Amino acid sequence: MRITKIELNNFRAFYGKHTINLDNDGKNLMVYGENGSGKSSLYLALKTFFQAAKTPQPMQELENIFVSASEKNTASIQLTIKQNANSSSKTTIDLTVAQNEIIGTDKTLIANANKIKGFFDYKSLLKTHLVDTENINLFDIIIKDILYEQENRFSSYTLGKEWDDIIYNSHELRQGVHVRNSINSDITNFNNGLIHQLQVIESDTNTFL
Repeated sequence: MRITKIELNNFRAFYGKHTINLDNDGKNLMVYGENGSGKSSLYLALKTFFQAAKTPQPMQELENIFVSASEKNTASIQLTIKQNANSSSKTTIDLTVAQNEIIGTDKTLIANANKIKGFFDYKSLLKTHLVDTENINLFDIIIKDILYEQENRFSSYTLGKEWDDIIYNSHELRQGVHVRNSINSDITNFNNGLIHQLQVIESDTNTFL
């Protein structure tokens, strides 16, 4: 899937309507700018949009604080996408305050895209160094904050949900060989999926660096 245009209206730092065209050649996009220029708002817009395919999002809370009374509840995020870089057909999908979630046949497409790539930001990464530095649990940070929504290619479940299920089922380890083998199989799939995701992140990071 490829995003070709982003249109934001009264969303966070973006007062009024702003259009970002991305329908050019290239694989990766780097966004940079001064403090307060809207980088975090753009990131949050994309994250909110993709997560809205799974659960309703607080769009009203994310509306620009300077909108007039007549413009209240007009915040929206609109993405134009195509299946791949070579596709000629495009689809436009809206997320508005009135909806708070992605509605329609494209919901599955957006939800699956979020599972494959997902989102993590510097605040999550900073927890590895600046939060409770005496008792850092990297595993918890990675699974609960960074990769929770990432899909495990070996099981088709998200890593966070898969780990929650493993913990929940672990109390049944004394129930017999069959149960233990099932849980051990789940753990193997989880480990393989986690290793794969970390390798993907390493590869992408090295590309940008």
